[in-house]
Amino acid sequence: MFLFLVDVDSDAVASWKTASYALWEARNKLIFQEVPFRCEAAIQRAASMSQVDTSMVVRDLHGPVRDAIWRRPPRGVFKVNFDGSWKADAVSGMGMVARNHDGLVLAAAAEVVERPSTVVEAEALAFRWAIGLAINLGFRRVCFETDCLTLFQMWKKPPDGRNYLATIFSDCFQLCRSLDFVSVVFVRRSGNVVADFLARNAASYAGLVWIEEVPPEVDVFVTADLLASMPPI
Repeated sequence: MFLFLVDVDSDAVASWKTASYALWEARNKLIFQEVPFRCEAAIQRAASMSQVDTSMVVRDLHGPVRDAIWRRPPRGVFKVNFDGSWKADAVSGMGMVARNHDGLVLAAAAEVVERPSTVVEAEALAFRWAIGLAINLGFRRVCFETDCLTLFQMWKKPPDGRNYLATIFSDCFQLCRSLDFVSVVFVRRSGNVVADFLARNAASYAGLVWIEEVPPEVDVFVTADLLASMPPI
């Protein structure tokens, strides 16, 4: 059983409306004027209208487009983006969002975890947590995406030994046995914005799970991902 507690204030609703309009504007220019859709420009335009801080969104958009945007999974596969944030002197956060082949949000969640010793440990804990959520949500074919290159490399070559990190990865492999199909993909942070935002702000959302929606202040990033992943006309 999941408990959903979402506090939506008027400022959040207003921000969502203005951001949605900005993204709709970009979509119309693409369809009717054949103006190419640029993820960075759309996010900056939407954020400027909704007064959202875009520093974490646009900082990684200088690389190849294929590495900089969120992409829709194949039909029948659910994509779960996850992220872990780490702070040396405070609790760390975990965030995840699950979407289908149409780019629609199926679930999102955030949680806090007590002081992992390293950034990689925080990311590994977020991975284990995201796998468990995917199983509980009934997903059978899942593509997990992470912006932590070290975690991705460890998935391909798990750490040896009896340390805590090796134990976490062992748990991940065991959990994945419950799924029919699993892939793990490394993406740039700009392709993992929703999970990154939820992880960084996990203290405000700890223990919450949203079904078929996200917090209002995250809608702008979800919409930007959706538009950026539109197939060419």
